[in-house]
Amino acid sequence: MVRPCKGATQKQLLELFSQRVFYHVTGGKNIEPNLKPCVLSKTHEWNEEHPIVVYFDDEMCLQKYSAFARWEDLYDGWEEADKQVKHINKLYTKGFWRKPYVKRETLEKFKGEMVRIEKLINEGLKDYPNFLGIDFCDVNANGIQVRGHHKEITTHTYGNQPTIKYDFTNKNEVINDFIEMWKELDVPDEVRRYKDFIDFGNKYGWD
Repeated sequence: MVRPCKGATQKQLLELFSQRVFYHVTGGKNIEPNLKPCVLSKTHEWNEEHPIVVYFDDEMCLQKYSAFARWEDLYDGWEEADKQVKHINKLYTKGFWRKPYVKRETLEKFKGEMVRIEKLINEGLKDYPNFLGIDFCDVNANGIQVRGHHKEITTHTYGNQPTIKYDFTNKNEVINDFIEMWKELDVPDEVRRYKDFIDFGNKYGWD
């Protein structure tokens, strides 16, 4: 990754890097991992910590649109950038039933804990055939929600969504809460009631 001099101004950074082609690696909770060749923008004012880059198209012609980047996501060589793309893809796919909708930084720090949470919930509900696993979703609701998937409900998640604190200090509590919640709600009357709720919302709107 590119490591600019601390305290350097935009002008100084352009003088240092303006002739270099970088590879911008993107990928996260709602973006598939990818890399794009680019250069620093000379026509936009940008923050020294978050430069603006201009991308090349497939024929290596500069495009007209630009985007903000982070220095830690810019790489000098294609091989190093491609290695990072593969790392990000592995972060989001290996070990999970369903791709987590969380920030990359969260996975870098807590993936082991998240895989453990999923494993223990799966084990606790192994005798419930309607249970089709969980996913993790960070919607900036003071933590990461654990969402359940039900065999009979394909358009929505099912049940309550216990929230893991961002420091994961309540992880064991969330595991127990989710398992107990599912056991209470995975019964015919509750499933039917939720289906009726979905049908009502689809018919009359969700506002």
